[in-house]
Amino acid sequence: MQTRSFERRIAVLLLIAAMAFSPRIPIPIAVPGRRFDLRVQDIILVAVLSFWLLYLFVRPRIYLTELFTSFGIYTAIVVLTSAIAMMTLELSSIRTVLYFSKEVEYFLVFLFVANWIASEPDLRLASFFLLVTGSLNAVWIGLQIVTSQFRPLFLVRAELPSGVPHYTNLLDSYGPHLMGEASPLATGGFFMLITLLSMAFFVFSQGIYRRCLYGALCVTFFAALAASFSRVALLSTGIGITLLFILINLKKKFKLICLLLIVLTVALLVASDLGFLVAKGRVSLAGLERRIVEQAQEIWQPLLHEVFDRIFLGYGKGSLGYLGALKATEAHNHYLRVLIESGLLGLIAFLWLLVMIIFVSARVLKKSQLRISRIVSSATLCATAGLCVGALFHDVFVPVTLNENWWVLIGLTAAAHKIENKVLQYE
Repeated sequence: MQTRSFERRIAVLLLIAAMAFSPRIPIPIAVPGRRFDLRVQDIILVAVLSFWLLYLFVRPRIYLTELFTSFGIYTAIVVLTSAIAMMTLELSSIRTVLYFSKEVEYFLVFLFVANWIASEPDLRLASFFLLVTGSLNAVWIGLQIVTSQFRPLFLVRAELPSGVPHYTNLLDSYGPHLMGEASPLATGGFFMLITLLSMAFFVFSQGIYRRCLYGALCVTFFAALAASFSRVALLSTGIGITLLFILINLKKKFKLICLLLIVLTVALLVASDLGFLVAKGRVSLAGLERRIVEQAQEIWQPLLHEVFDRIFLGYGKGSLGYLGALKATEAHNHYLRVLIESGLLGLIAFLWLLVMIIFVSARVLKKSQLRISRIVSSATLCATAGLCVGALFHDVFVPVTLNENWWVLIGLTAAAHKIENKVLQYE
């Protein structure tokens, strides 16, 4: 039993590490309108799920969680609308399958974590390891700022055949990057999750030394987040931190300490070389207003015009940026993206899935007795709320690094719910 528990812990940690550090590996496979990238976690997940499938033949027991029904309904609608689109429109089946399989992969990551985290030590270890991966990526962010050389540490370049998009912005873009990812939203989104998790550790931990440690991590992760230039990630983090303070019944003095921590973080950013964020206008009110107006006129209005032609059927998964009428590669509003791809019923099902994630997280936070359960559930709840707001301005549920780690947090929360039930049974 102990050996099996050790193997499960190692498998979960390997998967988390791969998600935090794995680069994109371009594969010379022809996919209409996009590039095919493989990641280390894809390989690890296939290997782990294959082993898990063999284990289920011997001991057929799987914890499907309360999210299985809502995700299943959303998936069924996506499959149906995409199948109709492939038959009635010129939608590429290969492209659709790749986009759809990535969302299924996210849920498999969730199921894997929810099932293989089986005890309180497992939960503490996986949660703390997320902070470790965040710390290593934050160190890499700092090195890039010091050297003024912005690039991923792990970078795979490959010669691709003609006709396959290269997307140089996936290898190099503005601002510092994660060890394996160059996307500003992926970088900012990753540190949004880690910042909220470290804030939850800070709020719920006891002892001055632990709180000093987690407070320092909060400052470090938020600085790395701000350096990503991702306005959506900054907005989502602000929503998450605000919600955390509302949900937690803190003493007045401790609230002031938390507020002081945020003020010191902002002061650190303004006083440091990262103060150029405001100078560039990316986080100024004028810059934000101008960007929203541009998105509304150039992206949202043309896409909304196309939506009404297929309001119930949608255009299928992966249709955005591929079919002739849907020229924009990003909707810059994830709800609009789901509406375009899966129709009105798909959007309702997707919203229900988000509501269920929030509901489960809130219930674990309210009823949990273990401190680590309150930590992961509050971080999941606040991160999900932040992403729901951020989804109004960007396709936040698309970037792989962000969403894989978000589903890991959801999986830890589901595991915490299972562990809490075991604790109640033994009482």
